[in-house]
Amino acid sequence: MPDGFVVGQGDNVPFMGGHAWNPSAVTSPWVDPIWVMGTYNGGIVHVEPMIPLSFMQGDEDQMYEEDLTYVAQTMTSLPTKFSAKYDSADGYVNLILEGKSATECNGDGNQPSTKKSKKGTKKSTKKRAKKGSKKN
Repeated sequence: MPDGFVVGQGDNVPFMGGHAWNPSAVTSPWVDPIWVMGTYNGGIVHVEPMIPLSFMQGDEDQMYEEDLTYVAQTMTSLPTKFSAKYDSADGYVNLILEGKSATECNGDGNQPSTKKSKKGTKKSTKKRAKKGSKKN
């Protein structure tokens, strides 16, 4: 986990596990997103940027980004950076997590097929209607 992260006594949510975060990263009032890591049964089970509503409302664009480093990191697929951008013109928030994926992708966001193709073509089991015949 990043340096300074703790799971507070009240940060364990039933059926969701613990929520580890750095309490010193939150200002008062809370204005910037923070990084949260979910723990369960001694491991990391989820990651999430937590964003205050004030960041994604109003007439001003907002932008936040943070590089992430971890103490004694053993999971190589954890994000190394996250960013959040609020566009006041359309009201949308874009979240981007950057880092090495745990799975290989084809560049289009899809995982490569692990199935081996068979030579030849598969014959259709559907019967085709004869030319000129009508379906009832």
